[in-house]
Amino acid sequence: SSNFLKIGQLVMISPEGGGQFHSRVMSNMRDMLALSAPKNEAGTALRWNRGTNVKISFWREGDAGYAFQSKVLAYDAIKGVPCLLVPHSKTLRREQQRKFRRSPLHRPCFFYPVHIVEQQEGRKTERKAMVQAHRRLLGYILDISAGGCSISSMYPLATGSLCKLEFEIGRQQRITVF
Repeated sequence: SSNFLKIGQLVMISPEGGGQFHSRVMSNMRDMLALSAPKNEAGTALRWNRGTNVKISFWREGDAGYAFQSKVLAYDAIKGVPCLLVPHSKTLRREQQRKFRRSPLHRPCFFYPVHIVEQQEGRKTERKAMVQAHRRLLGYILDISAGGCSISSMYPLATGSLCKLEFEIGRQQRITVF
């Protein structure tokens, strides 16, 4: 249920017309939530018609992302902040367990396995990352985010393996990441 949301929780509002807007829980009442009204580029509060369907999504710290469907009930000011009032939902849907939303990319790529080698020099042990350049593998980046990407390949590496990844996002715009 959306009743457990705490005041100050960051949320994302997606109205049925499209777009995503950042907001914050201002009040959690018995029957409804008060969310700070998102602002447009000019800094004025956005307003949708009563009854407009909205999707509210949020990330619970140390857990996962959740979303629920609701609708605009009314607008009010709470502590001087213009707020959007939406009814609570009894059904929360667990979203993907990623903190950063993935975007489709659909680009070919090359990736190389990386192994960590430990070298003993006197009393010190030094760890070095060794890129296996002779084992270049071909793949296809399906999607990408600030936290990682998904690669399809005939020769996948084991989950959690380190790799060097090379791909292009445009002409002469080569990206190399580890």
